[in-house]
Amino acid sequence: MCDINGEVPLKGQFTNGVEGTERNVACTNFGTIAGETVKDFTNYAKSPYENLKSNLDVLSYIGDPPKDGQFAYYPETAGFKLRVRCRGKVTTHQWPKAQYP
Repeated sequence: MCDINGEVPLKGQFTNGVEGTERNVACTNFGTIAGETVKDFTNYAKSPYENLKSNLDVLSYIGDPPKDGQFAYYPETAGFKLRVRCRGKVTTHQWPKAQYP
């Protein structure tokens, strides 16, 4: 969709039982699109760990998420990094800048 329109409609983060507001996000920066896509995802996915006030607990910072069921994302110099804590273990997914669309 970014190739066609130069922007993509995404919702803000689902918070305190309220669905995020949809808005158009410009496709000029992969880190921005990746982070905003994670927030949009919270409107559709459910946490298997607990009855959270939000669907998924998504954090935008460079460290590991402190609790099971949390995600942390951050665009870094080397690329975009997503960390997920599940059963006490953190799994890291890294997308190098060379792989950005």
